[in-house]
Amino acid sequence: IQKPSSAEPPLLGRLVLEMSLDALLIQQRELILAGILMTLGGLLFGSILAWWLARGVVSPLLHVTEVVERIGAGDLSARVMTAEQSVLHHLEHGINQMVAHIQAGQTDMQQRIAAATLELRLKKEEAELATLAKSRFLASASHDLRQPMHALGLFMGRLIQLPHGEEAQHLIDRVNASVLALQNLLDAVLDISRLEAGVMRARICSFPVSDLFARLEADTGEMAVQEKLQLRLRPSGLWLASDPQLLHRILLNLTSNALRYTRRGGVLIGCRLRGDRVRIEVWDTGIGIAEESQSDIFREFVQLDGRERDGGMGLGLAIVERTARLLDHPLALSSRPDHGSCFAIEVPRATAPEGQAAQATALQVEAKFGGIRVLVIDDEAQVRAGLVALLESWGCEVLAAENLAGAEVLLKASVSVDIVACDYHLGRSENGIDTLQQLRQLIGAAPPAFLISGDADPQLMRLAEAVGITLLHKPVRPGRLRALMDQLLNPAAAEPEAEGPLGL
Repeated sequence: IQKPSSAEPPLLGRLVLEMSLDALLIQQRELILAGILMTLGGLLFGSILAWWLARGVVSPLLHVTEVVERIGAGDLSARVMTAEQSVLHHLEHGINQMVAHIQAGQTDMQQRIAAATLELRLKKEEAELATLAKSRFLASASHDLRQPMHALGLFMGRLIQLPHGEEAQHLIDRVNASVLALQNLLDAVLDISRLEAGVMRARICSFPVSDLFARLEADTGEMAVQEKLQLRLRPSGLWLASDPQLLHRILLNLTSNALRYTRRGGVLIGCRLRGDRVRIEVWDTGIGIAEESQSDIFREFVQLDGRERDGGMGLGLAIVERTARLLDHPLALSSRPDHGSCFAIEVPRATAPEGQAAQATALQVEAKFGGIRVLVIDDEAQVRAGLVALLESWGCEVLAAENLAGAEVLLKASVSVDIVACDYHLGRSENGIDTLQQLRQLIGAAPPAFLISGDADPQLMRLAEAVGITLLHKPVRPGRLRALMDQLLNPAAAEPEAEGPLGL
């Protein structure tokens, strides 16, 4: 017998306890099943809730978004479908109202624009008809006025050459000044017509400032004396690259305007060299022009404060501005009321040809026509007589006819002619262009020829330019006629000139 150890207690016995786990397993399964059912129920509820939200909120929002995009693209006929039970009912209804107001406003605006466009179209048609009527009136009136004015100018040119007593000479000078004033008015109307028609062409050549100033002084000196004003032109040895006739016309208008609006003092004309350009300035001590009116004076028929003193029509500065634009010569104005004005135009500088600095240019040409045979064709007896008298005073031998048939008779009896001067309107069935072309066929050789017309129709200007025939507009000044004849008879020696009243 082994003696028990003192470290281990004695084993008294064993107890066995048995328990059943079936109830726990059943309870576990029930809990799992309940969790699954609750999860499925939650998912089902969530799906139903999501479906309800999609039907009631998301789908309408997408529809509203689509409609708003269509409206933004310009489709104002788009509308949002509304439903009373929709949670977005107020939003949908508001969008539809907004689009309806926009569409109504647009329709009203379109109707107003259509009405305004129709009114503008009617006004434009009325303006075009008025412009056409004005052009027809000017063409008709100017032609009827130019006929007697042309004859009067020719007779005055001849009368001035005859000897007179002091009193008669004084009266002739006054009559001649009135004739020139009337011619200037008609020339201004024709200048505007030519500039608007786009038939005026610049003929650029080199010439000295001295010639330009000499001619300008001769044309405005008498006016300065009459106005009791001092006219000073500072000498210059510079040469210019421009059209001498058009530039002279610009400076003539500026100088005449300065003398007209100056009460005391005078007018100073001079040049400043600025790089490769020459700045020609016309200064006066006249009434000046307010700053707010300086842009208006270059518009047609504008006469500030009605202070035009010689019955002008307010076309001078409009012609200056358009002619300067045609020549691409910048025009500037600085003026202060009651202190005077300065008009300036910048012209490209030219280099004087060697050995020609002191030679006379085409501006100083004095043509010699002794023995020149001229054929004059004009159906107006008075005009024809005036032109014949003037040409004969220059030493020309003149043959005169009233139409093509009369010219053919003279040409068959004569050996030849050196130059032909033909009126454009030669009765109802004849015109000068056709007459000159038939004469060229009859003569064989084509003598120099030019047209004379009182018609300011731009279409005639274009037609004459197209066939290469120089067109003079009535009233023709003797100096212009003399220069043109010299140019046609001596084309190599004469500088080309601008057509119409912008010439001499």
